[in-house]
Amino acid sequence: MKYLKIGWFVHPPQVCHFTVVRITDRHPAPVHTHDFFEVFWVLEGRGRHHVNGRNMALRPGEMILIRPSDRHSFSVAEEPYVTIGNLAFSPSRLAALARRYGAAWRDDFRPADISQRVFDLSGPPWRYLAWATEDLRAGRRDTAALERFLLNLQALPARRPALAGEAIPAWLSQALGELKRPEIFRGGTQRFVKLCGYSPEHVARSTRRWLRRTPTELVNEARMNYAAEQLAGTPEDITRIALDCGFSSLSHFYQVFRRSRGVSPKKYRGQHPHIVGLTGDKYGTRSSCIRDAAR
Repeated sequence: MKYLKIGWFVHPPQVCHFTVVRITDRHPAPVHTHDFFEVFWVLEGRGRHHVNGRNMALRPGEMILIRPSDRHSFSVAEEPYVTIGNLAFSPSRLAALARRYGAAWRDDFRPADISQRVFDLSGPPWRYLAWATEDLRAGRRDTAALERFLLNLQALPARRPALAGEAIPAWLSQALGELKRPEIFRGGTQRFVKLCGYSPEHVARSTRRWLRRTPTELVNEARMNYAAEQLAGTPEDITRIALDCGFSSLSHFYQVFRRSRGVSPKKYRGQHPHIVGLTGDKYGTRSSCIRDAAR
């Protein structure tokens, strides 16, 4: 098995390698492994990804994350070629971002199962990806270009694992939209399951299948998004925010929030001072800001 090294492709001051490749081989080359991470996405055509002993379809609009330990190669399917965009970078670059952002960093490369690192970006996310790769396509290979891409990768809208082209069920998509409402997530997992209209077991299987998360994780994510918004934008008491989110225990709220944002609710509020004067804000009361603006 061939072992590839990032140093063969990247030379200082470059920090990453980016290319667009057209694959025409109908028979896969011997699998290879490497000492770097890869992100590749299918621009056109259909092919096969031979990875870790599996034979997976490649379709336009899919993005796949590859770890250094993965063993893989490519071949075309029924079409004459498949074109992919490919970005490679050393593990130290990813580790630096993880250290910098702490708990706020989501490591999508972590799952050992390759199927959990395959994402369907068809539709609006595909247009977002084109914007996120603008620097790389323009020829930049510096730290700023790489980190811009990786950070934007974290924010790709509507990213969901791709499962053989299946669409997320309409009932689940609708329930996820409703879950953003306080009156829904305040009721916890039971309220979410009731909203879905299926048994707890069926809902749990479905969220794991299409979203790779449990109902509890989805509810807590909605709660923490609301809590962060309230902490950053209002003077509301932290205990009241915890109750509004559906927590009966303040310590449990602190625990979940810290796990989500990497800091305590109090520290998070301190990191987001109010520019517009809310009552009690160190920038002045609401009335004083209104008076200042009127002058």
